[in-house]
Amino acid sequence: MEQSEISDSPPVTDTTADDRNTTAAALRRQIVLLAALSSSSRLQTARDLLVKNRYYGLEAWQVRRFAEAEGNETPQWQTAKSLLDKDIADLNADGEIIEIQPTPGKENLYRLNPTQLRQTRVLFTPQESAWLDAALKFLDGKHQILREKIHGLTQAGSRITIDFDPMVRIPLAAQQMYQAILERRRVSFEYKNRRGEISHPQDFEPWKLYFRRGFFYVQGKSPKHNTPVVYHLARFQGEVELQPAPHEAGANPTPPGQYCIPLTIPDPCLDYCLEEPLVLAIAPKEALELRQKATPLKQAPHESAPLNHPIPPGWELYQVKNAQRYRWYTWALEFLDKVVVVSPEGLRQDVIAAARHLAQNVTEIPKPRRNQLKPENSTPNVKSTKLHRDNTGLLRTRFQAICSFIHLNQQLNQPITAETVAKEFQIPVTEVTATLNNAYEWGAGEYDMDENLRVDESDDGTLTISTQPVPEWVTAFGLPSAECIPLILSLEALSRYLPTRRHDITHVELKVLRCYLQDETANLELLGVDQLSRQLEATMQTLNQAIKQRHPVTFTYVDAHNKHSRADVYPTELRAVRSRVELEAFNPKKRSHKWRTYWLERMSDLTVLPGTFPSDLPRRSDKPPRPVYLKVRAEALHVAEQVVEATVYHRANNAMWVQLDAYDATWLTRHLLAFGSDLLQVAASPDFPGSLGAIKDTAARALMNYQV
Repeated sequence: MEQSEISDSPPVTDTTADDRNTTAAALRRQIVLLAALSSSSRLQTARDLLVKNRYYGLEAWQVRRFAEAEGNETPQWQTAKSLLDKDIADLNADGEIIEIQPTPGKENLYRLNPTQLRQTRVLFTPQESAWLDAALKFLDGKHQILREKIHGLTQAGSRITIDFDPMVRIPLAAQQMYQAILERRRVSFEYKNRRGEISHPQDFEPWKLYFRRGFFYVQGKSPKHNTPVVYHLARFQGEVELQPAPHEAGANPTPPGQYCIPLTIPDPCLDYCLEEPLVLAIAPKEALELRQKATPLKQAPHESAPLNHPIPPGWELYQVKNAQRYRWYTWALEFLDKVVVVSPEGLRQDVIAAARHLAQNVTEIPKPRRNQLKPENSTPNVKSTKLHRDNTGLLRTRFQAICSFIHLNQQLNQPITAETVAKEFQIPVTEVTATLNNAYEWGAGEYDMDENLRVDESDDGTLTISTQPVPEWVTAFGLPSAECIPLILSLEALSRYLPTRRHDITHVELKVLRCYLQDETANLELLGVDQLSRQLEATMQTLNQAIKQRHPVTFTYVDAHNKHSRADVYPTELRAVRSRVELEAFNPKKRSHKWRTYWLERMSDLTVLPGTFPSDLPRRSDKPPRPVYLKVRAEALHVAEQVVEATVYHRANNAMWVQLDAYDATWLTRHLLAFGSDLLQVAASPDFPGSLGAIKDTAARALMNYQV
C-alpha cells in the first residue's frame, strides 16, 4: 500500500478466502511492521520481523523452523515472506520509508529511514486523553509510560477538567482487582448475592476484568471451585483485600487462555425459577404486558394452586409456571396497584413489604450535588489546593507539555519564547508565564515533579531549561512509541464491551495512528471506514424510499451493549449527526418510548415490508427526556440493568445514585415502583412535581388490594 493511499484511496474489497489479502489486513500488517522496526535500535532480519508480527500467520516456533530449513522452501514460509516483501514494497512506493541493506550470502537487513519521519505534533484533547487512560487499563501490560506520553500530548490551555469519561465507571473494587491482576496477587473480599447471602471468598485468583452491560465483572479461580468463577463487582461489600506480594506467597499461575473470553462469560447473577407456579390476580383491562406472559387459570384448572388469600372482586387469575423470581417480582412492583400476587407466599410477602416501605419510608430530598454523581476513578488522592479543586490535573499536563516542547526545540537549536509557546498551545502569554513561574506554588509538588527544574527566560525572551541533566519525565513526552500499536489493534475489540460511541473510538484511533506515523495527513482504514460508508449509502437509499412511500421496515440492530435484536418500525426521518447517520422511527411494539433513534451503522438485514403505516402517528414529545435522581440500595442493580434509560453511579455506604431519563410521569412512577424496598430517596424534580406523592398513593392502594 502506498503511503498516500492511507489518506486518499478507499479500501478495495477483496473477495478471496484469504483475509490476509484484504486492504484492511495489509494496513494492519504494515502498522505492526513499522512498530517492530521503530521499537528496535538494531537492524532487523525478515525472521525478526515475522516473529514480531503474528498477522503474517506464523507462530514463533514456525518462523525459527522454516528459517533454519534449507532454502526456506516451506510453503507457509514462502507465503509469509512474500507478504512481507509486498508490504515493504508498498510502503516504499512513494519514498524509501524502510531501508533495505543487502548482505551477500545472508538475509537482507531492514530499518526505518530516519529522514522520512517528520516532527509533527498531534495533540489529544483532554477527553481523548482521559478515555485512552481508562482504556489502557483493560489491555495487557502496565502501560504507565504510554499513559504519561499521552498526557504529555494533551492540548494544554483547555479549561475542561481532565477526568474519566462519565460513561466509563471504574469503581474502587475494579481498580483494586486490576492492581491484583497486574501483580499476580490473590485477594479476599465480602460478597453479597441476589438472595442476600453473604460469603467471604478467600485466596481468590483474579484473572481478567470484564465490562458488560454497564457493569464490571472479574473472572478467576477460587479454591472452593474446580472451575473458574465470575463475580459481579457491584455486589462487593467494602474494599478488596490484597494478599501478600507474590514473592512472599507465590505468584498466581497464568490463567488458561480458553477462560479469558469476554464475549462468552456467564452472568453470575442469573435469575432462578420459583419451585411452585406463580398465581396472579390482575385488574380488568390492566397490565396487558403481563397478561401476554401468563396463562389464564380457567384454561388450566388442574394446575391451579389453592387460593389461600382473597382477591379483589372482578379481578382475573393468571398463572406462570417456572417463573423467574426477580423478574416477576420487579413486574409485580411496576404494576403494584393493578396486580396482586396470590402465591407463592414468600413472593407475596416480599411485595407487601415493599409496598409498605414505599408508602411509609421513602422520602424526598433536594437534587444531589454534582460531586455526588461523579463516578469513582483511579485518580490518586492528593492534598486539596485551589487549582486542584478548580481544574484537576490541568497544571500538571500543561507544565509537562510546555517543558517537553521547550526541550524538543532546545535540542534542535531553535529559540523559543513565551509567545511561541502561547501560539503552539493556543493560550494567552500570561498563562504561559504564570504556569512556568507559579507551577510549584500551585501544587506541582503534588505530582512528584523534580522541584529543581526551572525554565529560565533570557533578556531576549528566549526560554531554556537550565537543569542538567534534563529530568526523564520531560524527555519522555515525545511521540508515542510502538506501544501505541497494540492499542490501535485492541480498541475495536474493546469497543464491544465499553459503552463508548464507535465514531469516538475511531477518532481516537486515528490520532494514535497519526502520532505514531508523525503524519497529520494519515488516515485510518484499519476498520474499513470507507467500506462502511458504502454500506450506509445503500441503506440510506432503501430507507429514504420507505419513508417516502410509508412502508414499514424490519432490520437486525446491535445496541450499545452488543445485544442483537430484530426491530419492526415505521421510518419517519433520516438525519446526520456529526459523523453518523441516524434513523428516527416509531416502534409500535415498545410499551414505552415508542419513538426510537437507530444508528445506521448498527443495522443489518434491512428489509422493506409490504403495506403502509398510518400517517397520523402519535406526536413525539417536544421536550427531551428529563433526569430524575433517586437513591437506591446497591442490591437494586438487577432492576437498573433492565432499564435502558437508567444510569448508575458509584456506591457509597451500600447505596448508589441512579438517574432515570423520563419523558412522562406515568412511565416514571412505574419504574420508581419497580425498585420496591430498595428505593430510599427521590430527588425533587420541577419537571415531575408530585412524583413521590403518586408513589405513596399507588402503594396505599396496593395494600388495600392485598387487604392488609
